[in-house]
Amino acid sequence: MTSQPPSQPRPALPPFHSIGLRLMLALLLLLLTLAGAAAVAVQALTDTRSLLEQITTEDMATTQIANALAQDSQSLLGHSPRLALSTDSVSLMGNRAFIFDQMRQMDSLIAQLEHRGQTAHLPPLRQAQIALREKLDSSVALVGQRNETVQRITRRQQDLVALGDRLAAELSANPSEALLGWISRAQQLLPRLSALLTSPGPATAVPLESALRSGLDTLEQRYATLPMAEQERLRPLQQALRDLVEGPDSLASQRRDSQAAQMAVLASVRVSKQAADDLAAAALSVMRTIDDQVQQRRRSATVRGQTAMALLLTGGVLTTAVTLLVFAYIRSSVVGRLRQLRDMVLAAEERRPISPPQIIRDEIDDIGRAVGALVSTLAGRESTLRQSEEQLRLLVETAPFPLVVADRQTGTIAFANDRAEQILIAPCRARTRPSSPGEEEKTGHTDPADPGSFFDTILDPTERTRIRTAIADTAQANGRELRMRGKLGPFWAVLSASPVHFRGQNCVLFAVQDVDSLKAAEERLSQLVHDLERSNADLEQFAAAASHDLRDPLRMISGYLALLARRLEPHFDAECHEFIGYAQNGIRRMDALTSDLLDLARAGRSGPPGPVALTPVVTAVVTALSPLIEEAQATVVIPPDLPVVLGRETDLGRLFQNLIANALKYRSPDRPLTIRLTCTPATTPAGYWHLTLSDTGQGIPRDQQERVFLMFQRLQGRTDGEGTGIGLTLCRKIVEGHGGRLWLDSTLGEGSSFHFTLPGQPAA
Repeated sequence: MTSQPPSQPRPALPPFHSIGLRLMLALLLLLLTLAGAAAVAVQALTDTRSLLEQITTEDMATTQIANALAQDSQSLLGHSPRLALSTDSVSLMGNRAFIFDQMRQMDSLIAQLEHRGQTAHLPPLRQAQIALREKLDSSVALVGQRNETVQRITRRQQDLVALGDRLAAELSANPSEALLGWISRAQQLLPRLSALLTSPGPATAVPLESALRSGLDTLEQRYATLPMAEQERLRPLQQALRDLVEGPDSLASQRRDSQAAQMAVLASVRVSKQAADDLAAAALSVMRTIDDQVQQRRRSATVRGQTAMALLLTGGVLTTAVTLLVFAYIRSSVVGRLRQLRDMVLAAEERRPISPPQIIRDEIDDIGRAVGALVSTLAGRESTLRQSEEQLRLLVETAPFPLVVADRQTGTIAFANDRAEQILIAPCRARTRPSSPGEEEKTGHTDPADPGSFFDTILDPTERTRIRTAIADTAQANGRELRMRGKLGPFWAVLSASPVHFRGQNCVLFAVQDVDSLKAAEERLSQLVHDLERSNADLEQFAAAASHDLRDPLRMISGYLALLARRLEPHFDAECHEFIGYAQNGIRRMDALTSDLLDLARAGRSGPPGPVALTPVVTAVVTALSPLIEEAQATVVIPPDLPVVLGRETDLGRLFQNLIANALKYRSPDRPLTIRLTCTPATTPAGYWHLTLSDTGQGIPRDQQERVFLMFQRLQGRTDGEGTGIGLTLCRKIVEGHGGRLWLDSTLGEGSSFHFTLPGQPAA
């Protein structure tokens, strides 16, 4: 970079020679004109701004508070009837807390309105709020009393169920004829007691109470005729029936208390609803009143703003006229001279002679001097750029992999770095390295055997022709793996190419990466994969042979065991039959286990994957399992539009059969079984389908959910003898063999959902 001489201090300009002073005077004239017009509108703008600030800072906030107050009152109006639906103390306290939180929030909003001076509209709102709070307190107390009554009735219902169980137990103990008569009469009273609890009113309850008393009297007469031992035995049951019919906590008394409490709650809720309506109406009235005030102030601000805008428009017209005059002056005395400076900069860029600008002692003259200094600085930076280019050339030459620049059509080498000369058999013919501006030092190889074309370093003639054609068409080759000719012998390389402009010609930059070691590793990996496939085939053959050899002895044992049972049938007692059954059951389980192990070994080996329509596969599985489905009285819901996936039809049939059979096996006895299959596109990975098979069965504890996929694992609490413990292990292996994932989401007592992903059919 060329150094600049230190700048000499310049003498101060005369006052009237300064362009800044002239511009300042012109702008002062402009400002005076503008001030004259603006002074008239200042007062109007000030008043408008004050009014707008009041609307923005106070009225808008007041409106927002009123809106919030109206919303809270509407929320109370919608939530107050929910008190009647609170059937326990937790929900009752939750609803009460929510309502009184809303009331406290309304207190805060009303206090804010009072602070802002809106006191004239608030007394009706305060009165409605106080009335609603009193009504809600009464409703909460009545709902609590009703819930206690309902809980007592629930306990009496439990006593009734327990009494029925005890009577059933007495009936199963082979009672005497008299005792049997007493138990039968007692059991006849139980449906009437249940009907009494559900009776809608006195019209049905009074006859039931009379019939119950009559039945109780008859029962006591029969009780008196029983022997003392049986009376002593039935005394607790007799007393329990008497308490349910005539005691102070009898079912009739509890029913009347419950209905009375419910009527009181409904009446209280209606009163609370009316109070909430009054509160909402009062809040809406406050909001409308405040909104009217705000709208009135906005209209006043609009009128004042229009007046101020008219005044400003008049001032703007005057200002525009003065601005045009100032612009004409600036164009004549400033812009023309700046254009001279622009021409001087363009001449310096094109290295043409520079004509000095007109010398006038002002700030533009200073800019001209600065432009001259800038031209000198750019010359120094150009020298620095040349040094950077030389450094870049050095980096290319010392790169750790071959870099070659060759002609795009012929492949003639124009440049090659040192690494290319060390590795490739065809180094460059003319290697240039600029030593100084305008001069090049040329060195090269004169070996007559040097082919001189980069394409000759490619061993395979077919690949050489393909690369030459690709370079001629697009001048690009990305990651082409091929054999190349090197000084130390042929080697595997990855070739990349991209177009460059070198010395005015269209060339191609080739980068060569030696991958001999990677190629050897790839061949070793291929051999290992081949060995693994052969081992898997041997394993499958062994599993099939082992399964066959194991099942033949089992069939022989089963046959001889059946023959033994038929011949010795007259001599067998119940215990012998039980033992024979155990043995046959063990043989069946061993045969099923052997079959499942064979399926597990064959999973994923039923041929290459192909397009599989899931609808016929699932339909066939449901048809095959229809006897079990009908026996379980289950409902199986299959969507009609299941997708086509990429997989093996046999394996997918086993997958759905095991999952549906598992749901049928572990159904809940407390509710009907529903098995539902759903299908949606998976979020990840792309191109997969997410299928879910859900059931309403027993469910699985969270801490045991992963164990179901382990071989021979059975969950705690499941003591049935069915299953081999391999089904879900086989399911996971099938899904993972298709590149998907199988997992479980289950809640104990609610059911299970098996999720799995399968690859979709690739687009044609």
